[in-house]
Amino acid sequence: MLCTNYNNQPNFKSTIQLVNPDTYLRAINKIYYDSNVLFPWTIKESKLAKDVYTRKIYDCTAVGITNGLTSFLMHICPTEPANFDFAPIKEYLLKKIDFLRNDYIQGFILGGKTNPKISPRSIEFFDNFVDILKKEGIPYSKFKGGIYENDIAYITEKDTWFISNEYFERYKKDIKPMDAIKVFFDDVEICPLDELSW
Repeated sequence: MLCTNYNNQPNFKSTIQLVNPDTYLRAINKIYYDSNVLFPWTIKESKLAKDVYTRKIYDCTAVGITNGLTSFLMHICPTEPANFDFAPIKEYLLKKIDFLRNDYIQGFILGGKTNPKISPRSIEFFDNFVDILKKEGIPYSKFKGGIYENDIAYITEKDTWFISNEYFERYKKDIKPMDAIKVFFDDVEICPLDELSW
């Protein structure tokens, strides 16, 4: 995946760190609680702040946008009636992208589950968000599917995305993070200017 910004200039490099729940809790302990994207996970709960986080991403999709100074995070539940019409969600995201757009804009997307009985629109929502980032020319890393629930956070000062679940620790000593992440997600793309680490 080409990883350049909308002016075709190289973007800054972010770290995507796979962490256990204890490390995650220590990281978000430094973030204001008001920056937490909470249930019921609609556009109303989205956050625009220096640092952001959200928890319990299962069949939902979380989309993050950063520009080196400010971060935006939305966590959208596909089974929440307020989210059934995707058009307002798209419009809202596009406005935030326009607000944040600069030479350093970058995206992050995680979620989606293939389970038509429980959440038939989960993958559709995820793919809709990917299409938006592509059309807007925003470089991004994506983590799609899998069977686990995940928590994420972004800390601007460290330029780091944290992905947490309780099972990462089992793999940390044995394999590289890219090999581990493929165990946890069905489809992973890391922007060439991002780096994945333990």
